[in-house]
Amino acid sequence: FTYICVFSNKLKSKIVFSDELKTDFNKWRIVCGSPQISSIRGLPNPPSLLLEENSTDRRDSFIIAKGISIKNGAISCDVYLEREAVINIIFRCNINNFYMARIDSRSAGSSGILLSKDKIGNWSYINQPNISFQSDMWHHVIVSFKEEKIRLQINNRVFVTKNNEFNFDGEIGLFNEVKRAFVNNFSISQK
Repeated sequence: FTYICVFSNKLKSKIVFSDELKTDFNKWRIVCGSPQISSIRGLPNPPSLLLEENSTDRRDSFIIAKGISIKNGAISCDVYLEREAVINIIFRCNINNFYMARIDSRSAGSSGILLSKDKIGNWSYINQPNISFQSDMWHHVIVSFKEEKIRLQINNRVFVTKNNEFNFDGEIGLFNEVKRAFVNNFSISQK
């Protein structure tokens, strides 16, 4: 008898965090601001997480998923942007460095992948496709990051692919930057 072993190069993803964002913040650490569960919008129906701009703090609603620190994985969520709103999905976040996927509905704004290399939030685009997204509707967003590749996918279309500059474990979170954004069906999978 001959035994043949076949190994796949593709690693299966495992969901390590999931929250519909309809009841409370038990799974989240609030960094700053006043995020809230709101009955204004929701997918498929209300409530949902509301991240709202505060005139004194651009990152008014900034939350981090508790107990999550990963290097390779994917974030999936549904996002609703009001007119001229911006939301950021943070990943591979540590004390000094982090990436964020920006979804921007401003007419002169641009979505893309940004990198911060300091504690005070000075971000620079590492890939900027000059695309803004329609406001007042839900968008399905997937941010995947594995080894040297980062990919932003919105409504089943890939908009950004970029070679990865940093490859370390880090936290995952959300913050609004301008106006109001709503989030539902948030999950994190690890590869």
